[in-house]
Amino acid sequence: MKSLLSWSATLSLLGSSVFVSLFGWRSPAVSIPDEAIIEKLQYVPVYTILDRRFKFIQTGSNNSQGGKIDLFFRSEDALRALESLQIKDPARAREWQVVPVTLGSIYKLLGENKTRQDSLSFVLNPDQQEVRTAINMVRERGWVYERGVPLFFATLGESGNIIPMEHNGRNVYPLFFQRQQLLEMVERFMEKHPDLASSVNTKVVSLEWLMEQWQTSDDKGLEGIILIVSEESQAVLRELGAGQ
Repeated sequence: MKSLLSWSATLSLLGSSVFVSLFGWRSPAVSIPDEAIIEKLQYVPVYTILDRRFKFIQTGSNNSQGGKIDLFFRSEDALRALESLQIKDPARAREWQVVPVTLGSIYKLLGENKTRQDSLSFVLNPDQQEVRTAINMVRERGWVYERGVPLFFATLGESGNIIPMEHNGRNVYPLFFQRQQLLEMVERFMEKHPDLASSVNTKVVSLEWLMEQWQTSDDKGLEGIILIVSEESQAVLRELGAGQ
C-alpha cells in the first residue's frame, strides 16, 4: 500500500527523543512494501500511555505539529512518565495506564490515518543506557552519533558485510537493540571461527536510518535484516501474541 509515512529525526540523540511525523509520498519503486515493514516492526514492542477508553494521551506540544504521543522502549521509562502526568493532572491521569503496543501497529495506524488533517505525531524514547553506549562507541572511532534509537550489529573484514545468523532455517542479518546481546552473538561466532576473530567489528546505526532505507532503497539485501529485541521485550511479545 502507498504510504505518506516518513520517520524523521528532528531532535538530538542527547535530547533522548526523536519525533516521528507523517509527510511526503513514498517512491513507488521501493524494494520493501509497507506490509513487509509492518511485519518486521511487529516484533518490536514499545510502551505508551492510554486513557480508560484506550485512546492515546498527547503529552505536550511539538511546535506546529500539535500534540505528541510518547513511545518508550523501556516500561520503567513509561511508568515514570505516567507518574509525572499523575502529579500534574491527578484528576484525569489517575485513570490512565501504560500499555505495550508494537511498532508495527503504530506504523500501520499512521498509514491508515494518512489523510487526516490532524495527523498523529509520535516521539520515540530510546533506552538511555544503550544511547550512551552508542555515543561512546562512535566517539572512540572519532565519529559523531547524532541521533536516533541505536541498533547494534557486527561486520566482518574489509567488506563490511553484516555477520549473519540462522533464523527459521535461513540466514538473516540481525540488528540488536541491546549491545550486550550483540556481543554474546559475536562471542559465539568467534568460538566457531577463531581465525576470523580479528576481523570482526561492532557498529551502530539508528532505527530511523534503517526505516528510511527500508522505505526508499532498492537494495534487496535490506529484506534480510531482522530486529532483535531484549529478552524482556520478547516476553512482552509472547503476551501480545506477536512473537514466535
